Amino acid sequence: MACPELEGCRFPHQDGLFCEGFLGLVSETENVSALDGLAAQSLAGLPSFLPESCARALRSFTCQEIVPGCAHGKSLPICRSVCQAARERCGTLVLAMMPASAQQRLDCDAFVDGSWPECAERDETSDCFASSCSSGSYSLQDRPCGFCNGNEFTQLAMDVCGVCNGDNASCACDGLSVGVLDACGQCEGAATACRYLESDPRMVGFLCTACCVLVLVAAMLLIVRKRLCKHPRKCGSIPGPAVGQAVSTVAQYVADVQSGCFCSTGRLVARRPWCIIAAALLLAATCGSGLLWLQVDEDVVEIWVPFQAESVLNRDRLQALTARPPSRSVSVLLVSRSLSFSSKESLLQALAVHNTLVDIVINSTAGKRSLLGACLAPTACYDKDGGLLAGPDSILSPLQLWGFGEGALESDPDPVQQLKSAVEGTSFEAASLGQLLAWDEDRVHALRNVYVLDGSLPMKQHIEQWETAARHVAMTAEDRSPAWSVHVFSQRGLADDLEDAVDSDVNSIVLGYCLMSVYVSAFIGRHVDLQRGRGLMATAAMLSVGLATLTAFGLCAAIGVRYNATVSIAIFVIMGVGVDDSFLIVRTLEEEDDAEGPGTEERIAKALGKAGPSVLLSSTTNILAFALGAGTPMPALISFCIYTSVGMATDFAFQVTFFVAMLALDERRRRCSPSCSIIPEFCRVGRIHSCGWKGLLEALSKSLTSSAWLRSAVLLLWLTLMTGSTVVAFDLKVGLEPQELVPASSMTAAYFRQLAVLPSEAEFPEILVQHQEIADPALDLGVAPLEDASTQEGLLHLYDSLIASTDVIDSFGSFWLKTFKEAERERGSPPGWNSVSLTGKLESFMNSSEGRSLERAGAFVRTAASSGSLLATRIRLLSKDYKPWKMLSLRATVSEANLRLEKAAFVYSPSDVYREQDAVLIQNTTASLLFMLFAVLAAVFVLSFNFAMMAALTLALYSCCVHMFGWMVLTGLKLNSLSVIPLLLSVGLCVDYCAHIAHSFWHMSGSSKSRALAALQGRGPAVLHAGISTGLSQMPLAFSQSAVFTTFFIMMTGMVLVGLFHALCVLPVCLSFLPDTEGDKDCCVAGSATPPAKIGISDGGHPPL
Repeated sequence: MACPELEGCRFPHQDGLFCEGFLGLVSETENVSALDGLAAQSLAGLPSFLPESCARALRSFTCQEIVPGCAHGKSLPICRSVCQAARERCGTLVLAMMPASAQQRLDCDAFVDGSWPECAERDETSDCFASSCSSGSYSLQDRPCGFCNGNEFTQLAMDVCGVCNGDNASCACDGLSVGVLDACGQCEGAATACRYLESDPRMVGFLCTACCVLVLVAAMLLIVRKRLCKHPRKCGSIPGPAVGQAVSTVAQYVADVQSGCFCSTGRLVARRPWCIIAAALLLAATCGSGLLWLQVDEDVVEIWVPFQAESVLNRDRLQALTARPPSRSVSVLLVSRSLSFSSKESLLQALAVHNTLVDIVINSTAGKRSLLGACLAPTACYDKDGGLLAGPDSILSPLQLWGFGEGALESDPDPVQQLKSAVEGTSFEAASLGQLLAWDEDRVHALRNVYVLDGSLPMKQHIEQWETAARHVAMTAEDRSPAWSVHVFSQRGLADDLEDAVDSDVNSIVLGYCLMSVYVSAFIGRHVDLQRGRGLMATAAMLSVGLATLTAFGLCAAIGVRYNATVSIAIFVIMGVGVDDSFLIVRTLEEEDDAEGPGTEERIAKALGKAGPSVLLSSTTNILAFALGAGTPMPALISFCIYTSVGMATDFAFQVTFFVAMLALDERRRRCSPSCSIIPEFCRVGRIHSCGWKGLLEALSKSLTSSAWLRSAVLLLWLTLMTGSTVVAFDLKVGLEPQELVPASSMTAAYFRQLAVLPSEAEFPEILVQHQEIADPALDLGVAPLEDASTQEGLLHLYDSLIASTDVIDSFGSFWLKTFKEAERERGSPPGWNSVSLTGKLESFMNSSEGRSLERAGAFVRTAASSGSLLATRIRLLSKDYKPWKMLSLRATVSEANLRLEKAAFVYSPSDVYREQDAVLIQNTTASLLFMLFAVLAAVFVLSFNFAMMAALTLALYSCCVHMFGWMVLTGLKLNSLSVIPLLLSVGLCVDYCAHIAHSFWHMSGSSKSRALAALQGRGPAVLHAGISTGLSQMPLAFSQSAVFTTFFIMMTGMVLVGLFHALCVLPVCLSFLPDTEGDKDCCVAGSATPPAKIGISDGGHPPL
């Protein structure tokens, strides 16, 4: 043969697939014969006396001219090196003896000076032509589409895009029509971002709108019934007289049982106060010992991540698939503070800061550890045993352009130009590096180094020590780097700054308690003389709440409920409710006639019989509300709700036992005759009568329940605020940034202030798809076998959807499946693979140079390093301004693709654990509020069996929630982990305020106006004093430097204002509009035969003071 290289070769195709530029012959034999004939004609004109080496070189050169190379679907010219090789083997003398046509053909300057795939390279020693078609081009319709198996031609199908053996991906997204995928994976869809509905912050606005509509419907029904009740016979019980009578009978029985039980309890406590006090102290001491087993959650991040949160689950899945530990990052920000240094000098000083961090050594029992361990450079190796990094390539820094080497940086003539060249373009590498730099034309103004550390539990202590040492380096960096101000952000640093802020505000908390104690001492009774004053009862009230808190916390610790920072707020809640109950019990006792008659025991029993059911109602609703709130998936809220719920129960128990016992002792002191009193006569002044502002309050109370103009103005103001709160609730912001947790003077806050000089921070989420079932089954991750055609289609569908999404800027590296299919298409593999053939092809691909390059880039995961089978597909992405809604959008895109991938795909980013709480906060808060409201409704009904009171309190609480959302928008607060706690508290404390008024109203006889007036004047002062005392206790927190306490102050202030507005204004006015039935005029409603004078109205029509 003229061209022996053609023997045994399948040409002009590699493994059968025809490529543009080759002869389109049907059989391989005909191709070889034709090509060999053309080569023989070309060689016939050469001299016959040529040396063997020259003859072989010329024959190879001639054959290559006849059979051109192919790459990317195009014919390739001969490389200049082939021509030069022929000339060198023939020599100048031989070339001079050749015909002019041959010499012209060997003019090497006419050939391309390059290498494959720019041109074709072969030599005469090859067994076969080396070049091949790396990407088939099948657009020529006259070229056959198929492959050769020996001399037998097999036809292949053309896809809808006209590509031979194609996958419809070049022009179509569904194989049926031309189009592209949208962000949700829909062909020719219009979605630019695929989101979950739960992430929509308008849900709060919709909830407020529903509450507002509910209140308006209730008001319309009230108006209708009011008009019907102008005719007394039409005001019968609903739904019928028999049912109404039965309900009244049950309500009467429930009220009598409650009153009797509390009377017996009060009598027993008043008879043996010292025994009750001793028993209460013993119980508190015993239960308080449970604090010895207290378990504390110190991670301020993890406690706000819901149980079974997708971010935590995906993190565990990633660790199972990649066998890599969890990571935690430390960010070091360098901001220029001097213009007297050149760019190179500044970069060298930045490198010095980096080297100082590398030199930090942590001593431990297991030995010494440093950032790199035994490695000399970050790019040289990875020391798992002695290093602190999470893995290789765990340092992201602009300094990596010089390999973190001082010599390479010093030898660079223009470092700024090097940085500019590295960040030009829109590639993954350029975009990611661009997020770490800020510069102008000739100098760098800021750069950031990110150190990804090993976040596994055994390494936690070492990592925290290193993070603390890194902060110390930042504080002393001026000596070694005068060109830069250094700022460090780390998880340990955030926790330290937060702890410092809390510790600095302890004095404010103590001052708040002091203010509350002073106020309670001054106003818990109606007398100011030493004989009848109740200043000591303020101490008893505070002590009762303290013992209840100690008992509750000890019980919860003993049963294993974990303690975290949010539980401390429960102390304020228990204090506010406890003081409220103390005011109510003391005021009810002082309503009893002071004339000689019933002894101390009977007066205590009667007072507790009247106040006890109201205290029971408010306490039970609080207990149930917070108990149901513990159903939230957030650990922080679970612990808070359990501690608060148990605290409410113990506070109720101590109020009706310990506090009443102390009250009985104080009552004995007050009723002591002058002969047994040690108080001077001039200090024992008589009763304080109504005067001044008290008379004003009395007139205002009457106007609120009788004046049509004032009542209409209150209702108009209420509806205006309700509507306004509903409208602005749609603008409620959601989220919490780390810098909002700490004082402005902290290192963490300074870091985030300086971070604004850099471009928007980038995030690197990644998608993983499991193909073999080796991960823990508890991780609930499916398996998508690669041999299934649906899996391959699903992977391509997923990748195209991600790239189409506006949430994604770019992907890192190539998608391995596309590269693999492209290589198989070049080799002429028929469509469809069985498991046996696919395993071999994948192994060959992964072991090739291109496959290993993809593996190093993280395109896929193998079961064993560099030797195992393909375990999972990995798609690494770049996203900017990564917010919670972007996280949810990517999850929705993956969820759409999981319909084809057997739920084997998931998305993960290290910052998801921070975004998770913001992403799910709205639905969790909404669910908790609804649970609490339903608990209130159920508790009120069970304890009173009064449908009307249940409806009134439910609407009042809905209104309180709406007003609290409006208050948050008005004060600029966001819905986040700081504000959600006091938001839930507003339900408990608002029901406490309103329940006392409502209970008093429905346990009196008379018209609606007189009952509303009696309830307001009888229970109003106690509710008012409780609200003011709660507000005073929070007042010092207004001067705190920590957002934790300032947020709590703003929310608690709003809660007090909203709660008092509803309890003292809105609720009495609405109750005064209720229609009067004939029964209301003749008998007591729901079980109280006590005339109004004994509840809150004196014989002269004036409230006793």
